Amino acid sequence: MDTPAKTNQTLNQWVRLQALGIAVSTGLFLASGALVPFQVWNVLAFSLLAYWFRKTWRFALFPGSLPNAITWVRFLLVLALIPISATTEGWELSLVAWISLSLDGLDGLAARRLNQQSVYGEYFDKEADAVFVLTMSLILFDQDVAGGWILGFGLIRYAFLALEYYFKPLQQKDPRTQYGRIIAGIVMAAMASAPALPPIVNSFLLPAAGLLLAYSFGRSFAEMIAAGKQTGPFQSNPPD
Repeated sequence: MDTPAKTNQTLNQWVRLQALGIAVSTGLFLASGALVPFQVWNVLAFSLLAYWFRKTWRFALFPGSLPNAITWVRFLLVLALIPISATTEGWELSLVAWISLSLDGLDGLAARRLNQQSVYGEYFDKEADAVFVLTMSLILFDQDVAGGWILGFGLIRYAFLALEYYFKPLQQKDPRTQYGRIIAGIVMAAMASAPALPPIVNSFLLPAAGLLLAYSFGRSFAEMIAAGKQTGPFQSNPPD
């Protein structure tokens, strides 16, 4: 049975692999306008994550538990927003985004009520959130709801991961903070609502959400540097 440190190491390695794939697939979108590579990569990457943790699946209903099954439905619905956005906009697109967003709270509630929390489920939920934010960033940019700056909403998470390489050990669990959860919820709600809102509202709402997001990652970065000073940033990933 893997130790918590080994589990965290495997998950952090996957997160860095995911960040690399996101960078490539997003670059392909900016170069060609094609979002299919983004969809394909995410399906492959999250399937690989589930396969790596197949030995920890304790329940019959899909990878790991009912909460993880709900997260899978949410994740696939997020990716479905891309083809939906090709023919749909306005309140209809917002409705689908909000359905996906509502499942974000349901999987966590199910995990607590059924006592089926797991490190895998926590990472799965968090990275599905990151895919939601980046997907909505790409859609809002593609539909001219916001300018190119909106892509920063989705890419800041993966830029942060590049910094983590120097300041956080692979064996260390990725922390989740209360302020981070609250701000993430506000940002995702703003992005889900944006397709249905008038441009004048979005011109205030989205920049305000962006400032909150910048504050959240800036604060997390400061905390990470403070922790890194105690161990030495370039000694944080010791060899096996």
